[in-house]
Amino acid sequence: MIKDFKAGIKVCQAVLVRVQKVGNSSNGGVFARGMLEDNSGRIAFICFDAMLVDKLRELEGPTAFMMGGNVDINKFNNDMTLQVVIQRLENLLPQDDISNLLPHGDFDVEAYKTWPIISRQYALRDCVCCWKLFSAAIPMSAL
Repeated sequence: MIKDFKAGIKVCQAVLVRVQKVGNSSNGGVFARGMLEDNSGRIAFICFDAMLVDKLRELEGPTAFMMGGNVDINKFNNDMTLQVVIQRLENLLPQDDISNLLPHGDFDVEAYKTWPIISRQYALRDCVCCWKLFSAAIPMSAL
């Protein structure tokens, strides 16, 4: 969970990726930066891997991925906040654990998986705090 991230640790978890900027650094390399989110909070990210930057450049909105990287201090901010340096970004698979993206509530997730898609959408719309995660980013096959 993002709220548990500490500087210097390696992380690998499902996150919602929101790209804010893709560009070229002063040394000529490419980069992408934005925010990673789960149901515990959000954290800034930066990525310098050219193949991953190309993948992030093609995103049209918030998208869920299985992300791997290192948590580090954001050297571009004066407030010493944390950021994740992304080193791996893969599409979610049905066997991936996405529990950190699921909304908090008193509903039965296993029962939810058996509902027709339209019922899922209406049920999740009622959970306003996390509706955006499901409607925009998580493929139903991952549930």
